[in-house]
Amino acid sequence: MNIIWRLFLLQNLRNERLNDGLGFFFALLPGFKKLSKGNGRMEDYVRRYLNYYNSNPIFSSCIIGAVQSMEEKKESGKDIDVEWIRSARDTLSSVMAARGDYFFEVVLLPLTLTIASIFTIYGVYFGPVIFLLFYNYYHFKFRVGGYYKGLSFGDNVEDLILGPYLKISKFMTAAVAFVAGIFTSIVFIRGYMFGGFQVAGWGVLLVAGVIWLRRKYSLRVSVIVGFFATVLFIIIRQVR
Repeated sequence: MNIIWRLFLLQNLRNERLNDGLGFFFALLPGFKKLSKGNGRMEDYVRRYLNYYNSNPIFSSCIIGAVQSMEEKKESGKDIDVEWIRSARDTLSSVMAARGDYFFEVVLLPLTLTIASIFTIYGVYFGPVIFLLFYNYYHFKFRVGGYYKGLSFGDNVEDLILGPYLKISKFMTAAVAFVAGIFTSIVFIRGYMFGGFQVAGWGVLLVAGVIWLRRKYSLRVSVIVGFFATVLFIIIRQVR
């Protein structure tokens, strides 16, 4: 259990030189202390793992469990090459980074926030509770459950994690499009009820503007510009 709470602190030690390397090593430190007790091999673990590491912080738990499992097997006498373990870590980190970032930032977070927003628009204020429960179900499933998967299956954890993940991801990607369509319809209808064609038309113009700006700049910049443009539109409308 000593390692579980460390999984949530992976990004707390982030820096430009090692990225999440310190957090990765910190999470594995209890296991390394146990494995090096009496043989003085802690320096070997420091040289192997206190270096650059970059992956999705939630999916990283799978990699941490896999590395710990492989190191324990090596210490027990199995013929496992040190470079092979490092290579497996680097390969897993690349795969988990791409899959994890897409799932949590592009699919799950927009889906859960949009659902919560729809409930809130209609005055059902347990929408944020739905967001927290829905999002954190998958958060804890991969953050904690992924670690135990890694311990159980070592470097094979990639197949065991990504198989169910791909099924969930395809379903949720479709759900995002469906929920986004409902949310957009509600917003435009509410806009029309609030201010007629003028407000609804501004909404259409705003969406088109954000899409156009996103092609030239980042999504963050386009959203910020859209926000301030909307504030200015509301002020001008109120003055008139």
